[in-house]
Formats: sequence, C-alpha cells, structure tokens
Amino acid sequence: MKKSFFLLFLALSSYGYCDAESQEFVVPWLTGPLLTPSAVAIPKGSYEIEPYLYYTIFTGEYDKHWKPHSTSNFYQTNFQLFAWIGITKNADISLMAQAVYNSTENVSDGGIGDPSLTFDLQLLSEDRRSKWRPGIKFSLTEIFPVGSYQQLNPHKKLTDVTGRGSFGTMFSLLFSKIYNLWGHHYLSSVLNISNQVNAPCSVKEFSFYGGDKTTKGTIYRGNTTMILYGMELTLTQNWVFAMDIGAFISAKTRFSGHTKSPTGLPSSTQITLSPAIEYNWSQDVGVIIGTWFTVAGRNSYQFISGVGAVSLYGKF
Repeated sequence: MKKSFFLLFLALSSYGYCDAESQEFVVPWLTGPLLTPSAVAIPKGSYEIEPYLYYTIFTGEYDKHWKPHSTSNFYQTNFQLFAWIGITKNADISLMAQAVYNSTENVSDGGIGDPSLTFDLQLLSEDRRSKWRPGIKFSLTEIFPVGSYQQLNPHKKLTDVTGRGSFGTMFSLLFSKIYNLWGHHYLSSVLNISNQVNAPCSVKEFSFYGGDKTTKGTIYRGNTTMILYGMELTLTQNWVFAMDIGAFISAKTRFSGHTKSPTGLPSSTQITLSPAIEYNWSQDVGVIIGTWFTVAGRNSYQFISGVGAVSLYGKF
C-alpha cells in the first residue's frame, strides 16, 4: 500500500507548476481536501480557523475475512474546530477541539471528545520551478484522553462513548506538490504518512473495549498507521474537485487484568474514499462539502459520512 501511494505521487510529479500561457506562477484557490492535512506550515503572523461537521451512519462491520455484515444503524454527529497559529517562518501550532453526539435504537448520549495539539515544522519548501522538489512537512500531534470511554451504561449501547481513554502521540510526514495540467487547471497533491503510538490506559467495568461489571485492568492499545493521499483539481478559479484515498491500520489491543467478558480489540484495517467539491471566494476563504465512506475493511466498522468545512485564513 505504501509503495502504491509513493509511485502515484512520483508519477504525478512529472507535471510542472507554472502557467503555460503567461509563464507566471499562479497560486490556485484551495480549501481542501477533506481528510489529508496541508503540507505547508502557517507562517508567523498568520492564522487559520477551520470548523468541521461530520454526520456519520455506521451501517455494519467487516469481519476478519474482509466480509461486511449489517448491524443496526449507529448515528454520530461530530463537530471539530481546528485553529492554527504561525509561530516562526517555518513552524506553527494548532489545536483541535471536538464534541460528539451519538444515537441508536432510541437511545442517545454524547459529550466532549478527545482534543489534540499539533506542532508543524516545514522541512522543505516546494520549489515551484522544479518538476520534482516537493514541499515536506513534519508534524507531531499529542491526543489527550478527555472523552468518556469506561464505566459506561450498557443500556446506552455505546452512545456514551466520546473518547478512547489513552494519550496518543502521532508522528506525520507530509509531501506536497502543485502541478499545472493544462491552461489554468491545476492539481494539488498531498501524501501523508502517519504513525500513532498510544499509551496504556486503565479500564473499569463496561468500556469501549468491551468487558462487564467485573472488569478491572489495563488496556494496551496497538500503534495505528495512517496513509492518506489527497488531491484537488481546479475546475475554475472558484470551483475545485477534491478526493482523499485513505488506509488506516491498527495493531491489536491487549487487556491485562480481571474480567469475565471479552475485553480488547483485534488488529484492523479500513480503506476509505472521500470525494468532495469546494468553492473558494479567494485564497483566504472557502467551503468544502463531500462524503467519506468505507470501500473495504477487516475487523472494522462500515460507514458513510457527510462532511462539511469552512476555511478562514488571515494575518494578525
């Protein structure tokens, strides 16, 4: 999978970036894509605010043989607010806060989700005169276990889950390039490879990881690897088509302690797509709306999600 994404990224890099008619470098108006982060750090004196809204329907589960099985629909509304601030010429910090509301089979609940704090460092700026030199950014993200995950009410059927219970540290490397395809049509391409290391967490009674009233011990979450390839194709100066291809791979979650019920999760894989359309009023203001859904999976959820976001960029 990693090799396929890398070869696709190199193939696209054969295109140039300057406008064929004017020979001037043009910066397309872009907001997205939906999932893949930008590979460009916000410079000092600048900020960006981006609220996101997800409405997701979990319709089934994939078994260990990659076969989907229908389950009762589980509905989730997730609001996320991202805020970036440039701290140096080549570095920024960002905060993500979120709230979650779940419902299924006439029960519902929700609350505050796990927030995160990210530090971005621009390792290499894109050379717009070169066909090969991409922009490269390193990101370090810390996820804080604020949301609810244990001592749940079994009658609420996991609607009271809003977090995962453990600190998570994510290391990401991002590559980006903008290409001039023909005329005034541009393709923005971003490859994101991330690995998240999760700290152990205590678990008591019924939790996101299973268990029952007798359960008491420690959960050891396996690492999570995420590979995202995002692209944006300018149709006009204002209208842009976007697409993300994603692979999410999680190692087995182990339980140590006392329990009478299965506790812990098997290793899992999810493959997803997220096509979207965006409209940009300028380089600084845009909106993107699209969908995100699974196309394959193993020991994971099957879902479809409607997603919308607004991007606001400015200077102090």
